Amino acid sequence: LSRYLNLALLALLLLMNSCNVTKSLYEDEVLVTKNKISGIDKIHKTEMKTLVRPRANKKFLGIFRTKAWIYQRATRGNASALVKRLNENLGEPPALLDSLQIKESTINLERYLRDKGYFYGKVQHSNHFYGRNKKKVRIAYVLTPGVRYTVRDISYEPTQSPIDEFVRFHMLESKEFPLQKGMPYDADEMSRSRGTLANFLREQGFFYFNRDLVFFEVDSALGTGQVDLKIRIKRPKERFYFEQFRFDSIVVNVDYQVYQAAQDTQWLDTLQQKAYYFIDRNPETIRKDILIQNMLFRKGLMFSESAMRLTQSRISDLKVFG
Repeated sequence: LSRYLNLALLALLLLMNSCNVTKSLYEDEVLVTKNKISGIDKIHKTEMKTLVRPRANKKFLGIFRTKAWIYQRATRGNASALVKRLNENLGEPPALLDSLQIKESTINLERYLRDKGYFYGKVQHSNHFYGRNKKKVRIAYVLTPGVRYTVRDISYEPTQSPIDEFVRFHMLESKEFPLQKGMPYDADEMSRSRGTLANFLREQGFFYFNRDLVFFEVDSALGTGQVDLKIRIKRPKERFYFEQFRFDSIVVNVDYQVYQAAQDTQWLDTLQQKAYYFIDRNPETIRKDILIQNMLFRKGLMFSESAMRLTQSRISDLKVFG
């Protein structure tokens, strides 16, 4: 109810004061009312608009830039207690013309074009001032994307380690691998492929492998509007990054305390049931066979991150631990 009352009071204030953000702008300030992007497919425009600064303030009921007006009323001149209170929850600074932000926006848009395969794309901007005393401006970004490069070939440089056969399988057989020959070059899809490859290898027992070890070499100098991608794996100093791990001892600390030091558990009694070891001061805490039924790994099985996470989720769903 209080929220609707505030909105009603706000509407009354707007009408009484002929709300206009530009009235209280300083001499060198201009309000940005719109950013327009043209020259590119609509599918890209939504993402590109998030790269542009400053963003125009949204309008209330399609008429008033309410949040910007509240902010100005609260920060410039004498403001009522109501306006100050509204500013704490609703106010936002007006979007003012800033040449540095426009330059950064242009750089971000050109970077986006390159990431999407428009390697020679260009961005130009223009300002269209209007309104009383030219205190409002619409900023237009005109893109000239040029040719969008596509992927001609995808290869992998072997590491001469056990991971090679798994990487090749993931590239050729897995439906989760996002890169395909003939697709448009897309840096976001390449980044996603690093993640899917790392996840796949961790599912196959490569416990220490992570996406930071994966990188691409891009050859765009073919003169055909195509690129060749080569997947490479960094060679860490420790060889265990390229080794598969299996579950060995599985210890379940039913009595675990958040601030309990690891060495403290060495002095607690353990109970072995099947291939699991339980640490539990109170054997009646929970039936150990129920815990075992909800564990998706056991000694000798290859490490799997999804099995470990799903086990955590299933045990949590039992709701027997505080």
